[in-house]
Amino acid sequence: MPSQNLWLMAASKSSAFLVLGPLSPDPGDIDSVLLLPTVRMKNTQESAYLKTSTITCQIPSVQAKVRQETFEGLQFFADDLTHWLDGAFGDGSRPKPRDELKMIGSRFFGSKASSSTSSSMIEEDDDEATSATVIRVQITETDVALHVPRSGIAGQERTLSLKASDMSATVESNTSGRQETAIILSIMDAEFADRSDAIPNRILGRTTPLTLTLQNHPIVHLRFSSLANKATGTKETSIKAVLSSFVISVQPDLSWIKDLAAFAKTPEGVFEDVVPSEITRIALEVYDGSIHVTPPTMPGAAVVVLGVLQVKTDFVSDAEENTIDISLGRTALLLVDDVGSTVALSPGKAAAETWKVRNAFLLHRSI
Repeated sequence: MPSQNLWLMAASKSSAFLVLGPLSPDPGDIDSVLLLPTVRMKNTQESAYLKTSTITCQIPSVQAKVRQETFEGLQFFADDLTHWLDGAFGDGSRPKPRDELKMIGSRFFGSKASSSTSSSMIEEDDDEATSATVIRVQITETDVALHVPRSGIAGQERTLSLKASDMSATVESNTSGRQETAIILSIMDAEFADRSDAIPNRILGRTTPLTLTLQNHPIVHLRFSSLANKATGTKETSIKAVLSSFVISVQPDLSWIKDLAAFAKTPEGVFEDVVPSEITRIALEVYDGSIHVTPPTMPGAAVVVLGVLQVKTDFVSDAEENTIDISLGRTALLLVDDVGSTVALSPGKAAAETWKVRNAFLLHRSI
């Protein structure tokens, strides 16, 4: 009887935080078909030496309400799942102790030991060398609410909303015949806002809405890959991000950054076995990005428009120096003395021209 009471107490603490479901068409749409979640699996023989298994999941709608205890629990769950996978599919004998593991980070992206081990086992395991896996998840609409505790105010939360549409996430393993794992994320439209108050504070979003008549680029395209170099026994990590047609709003109150950092902090004991890469390649490209700054005591605003920004660097562990290459073009600074006199942004032009059309924004300096 006492054990049953303990089970009931534990069950009462559980709660749903994620909903995957269908998506109803908008009123007035010509196509009135209800979108349903689907899963497809396919095996293809790319060549005589490479076989690819593809799993495609199409999810029309994803809704989530995440609190700090839920987020911490998800991190522990990912940690435990990685331990279990390493024991179940590593040598098939037993779960490995924590200090012998290759964690999310280390298990997923490899480590020095795993790189050398993989190199020595290439000839012994032909199946691993000639098989590739692709897992693709496509989500039409995403709505995530983060209930973040406010710093210094007990019992009060800040609601940070993340909405995205037409999102695609792909995990590729060994698709090029190399021991490489890559994560590719593409988001056509996204909005990140603080909805704690009656008037939402839009922090990040597209400069102008998507249209059917223009060629729209994803607001975010990210590729994260890790390669175990068999020749040198080292691990190389590559991060490439392309940001397009976005605006970041900088408001006088930036306390949400401190609250979000505390919310996302990794609990002690989780993801401690990550091994850093010997070489980390980073490439960032920005096209028509805008930074909208609102001063605390004035009704005006300033906008910095980055027409083209490219940043490239290679970080080599134990290197005496590392270089960063930065190129900047079509950059403008625009000022307005009264935001209340401006009008809505109109699509169809470059970012700087779009802001100037909004009325009263004057080109102060351009590069």
